[in-house]
Parts: sequence; C-alpha cells; structure tokens
Amino acid sequence: MANYEDYTYNAKNLLRRFSHRKRFCRSVEAISFTEGCRTSVLDFGCGDGMFLNKLNTCFPGFCDLLGYEPYMKPRRDNIVEIVNLWEDVLSYVQENGKFNYICCFEVLEHMTVNMQEDMLQKMLSVITEKGRVVLSVPIEKGLPVLVKGILRRRSGGSWREIYSWKNIGLSFLGKTLPHFRENSEYLTHMGFYYTDLERLLKKYFTIEKRYFSPLGTCFSFVNSQVFYHLIPKIS
Repeated sequence: MANYEDYTYNAKNLLRRFSHRKRFCRSVEAISFTEGCRTSVLDFGCGDGMFLNKLNTCFPGFCDLLGYEPYMKPRRDNIVEIVNLWEDVLSYVQENGKFNYICCFEVLEHMTVNMQEDMLQKMLSVITEKGRVVLSVPIEKGLPVLVKGILRRRSGGSWREIYSWKNIGLSFLGKTLPHFRENSEYLTHMGFYYTDLERLLKKYFTIEKRYFSPLGTCFSFVNSQVFYHLIPKIS
C-alpha cells in the first residue's frame, strides 16, 4: 500500500491521525528492556518498518530487531532488517535464537480465520517460553464503526459500496458478514470483530492484558483499537 504513513500516522483527518499516533506510542511502550541485556523483537507484518525504526532510535543498543513483511515495501530511510519470506525468519531464529517479543499491529483483521490461525502458529514457533506477543487490531463494531464507516465512505470508489449504510448498520450490531471475511489474500475491515479473534487467541495464548486505545478507557465504544499482551502456551 503506497503512502501508508500519510494515510495513518500523518493522516490529514485529525481523528485518524490522533488514533494512529496514540497506537504507535502504545506499541513502543509495550516493549520492556533490561539494562545490560539485549531484547530481540520480531515485528510480524511490519509494514514499511516505521515501528522498528522508531524502536531502534528510542533504544539504541538494547535490541535486535527483525521485520517480517511479505507485501509492503520498506521505508526509504529504513535501517532495520526486513525480510519477505517466512523461511528467512526461521533462518534468523536458527542463527540467533527465538524472540523475546513478537509484535503484530493492525494485521490480523486483514486475514481469513484460517490465515489468522496459521499466523498465530508461526508466532508460537519462534517465541521464547517467557516471551510476549503484543498485538493490536481495530474495533469494527458498535459505535466506533459508525465514525470509521463515514470516514471511509468519503474516500469514494469501491469503499462506498463496501461501507454501505446497510453494512455499517450490520457491523454496528456485530452481525456476521461472511462474504467479507473469506476468499481473499487481503481483506478489508468490514465484518472483522475483535471478539471473534479473541476466542482464537485463547487457543494458543493466555491473555495477560487487554486494553483499548486511543483513550485507554475500559469501554470499547469510545476507542478505535484493542491491544493484547499474550503469554505463549508452550508445552
């Protein structure tokens, strides 16, 4: 996706820009470092590498960073290694060991359930026993979807068809929309509900912490994203 940073972190719309910048801050804050110890971080679906580059700038010398991104091109000023093939991630692990943290921000909503499960299994295979997975996904039902739907409709084109008033209303009620969640390598947000994903997460991880963003209240209906800190279930 071209100009992803301009669509999110530097978005012209104030609400969208605030939401994504707050999400970005929470992402950085989720990683803990111990002085004298290096922390390894894999960003799963790292996009253009903005998060990893920021992490490297904020904590120079404290972390070993790797990005996995099969679709998007890295930033021109990227200074962190980004690989496109999962085999390259496995090679990195074989040489350097498993990761202390795996991050996955705003990725799983674009996947079918089968793809989500495959992604979670991959994460589980390359994280240390005491590691943590930190991920975020958008809130796409209830009040937030009304605001998001209106903004997306303003983009015009196929977005107006996907985010029709009928579909927005169904999403508001949390109704299942299977035709938007199947048979595609890259799904839109329509019909994605974090509560469905949460049930799948519990199959492979223990939810250590869940919180909403950008306002950080305990109520989902005034926020646009949900964050999870996950403990791997490794037998």
